[in-house]
Amino acid sequence: MVLLLACCTAVVVTATVLSMVTAAFVMVGLLKKYRGLKPLQEASAMQEDFQSFDEFWSANCQREYRRSLLLFTFAVPFFLANLCVISFIKFRAWGLYVGIVTSSIVGVGFMVWIKTNLTWVRMHARACAHARRACWHWLTLTRTFPVSDLPCCTL
Repeated sequence: MVLLLACCTAVVVTATVLSMVTAAFVMVGLLKKYRGLKPLQEASAMQEDFQSFDEFWSANCQREYRRSLLLFTFAVPFFLANLCVISFIKFRAWGLYVGIVTSSIVGVGFMVWIKTNLTWVRMHARACAHARRACWHWLTLTRTFPVSDLPCCTL
């Protein structure tokens, strides 16, 4: 039981940290490339910038964005399994009933996660272009923040 807890914990921590770091690198790459470079422009110039952004996204960000989403999606069920194992270890002295009740509650949460995950993964699979456009829209609205103020390394 303790070995299962240790394995689940290691998977959860590793996958969530890698997901977070990957998403942060994608964001920093986008900020370094597109944010704060020039003031907002007319629509025609923004369309040219979007085509450049679309190429940059496809070449550098899309694979990492999907990896981050996959790692996060992979970590959540292991986190919920971790809660189930912890409930049996923690409440072992109070009887098997407490662990079963706790695991049942986590099971309901897992079912909600499956429904939510399937909805969002389908949406992401269908709408990669929409994700690029949303990122581009966010970057064009927030160009007033200077990239040089970010506490990060240059890419």
